[in-house]
Amino acid sequence: MDKEELIFNMYKDSVVIGKKFRKEISRTYKLKNTEISNICAKISKYQIERYGSSLEIDIGYKSKEETERLSINNRQRRNKRRKGWEE
Repeated sequence: MDKEELIFNMYKDSVVIGKKFRKEISRTYKLKNTEISNICAKISKYQIERYGSSLEIDIGYKSKEETERLSINNRQRRNKRRKGWEE
């Protein structure tokens, strides 16, 4: 079994994030960019055939109210930093 096949079998059922995965593979296994691209394409194709889409991280969605509250908190934090905590 060659390196490419080994890496494919190790990562085929896990979430693969582009830059992070490429950097890890090139650092660990000393592969060329073309080889890494082939592995990524092969993993993506396998996941689409097996699961119907590429595997992704579940980010969780927020409601409209939660989003508005986060926005208000961020604005307040920014304004306090600009004013130098004068309150």
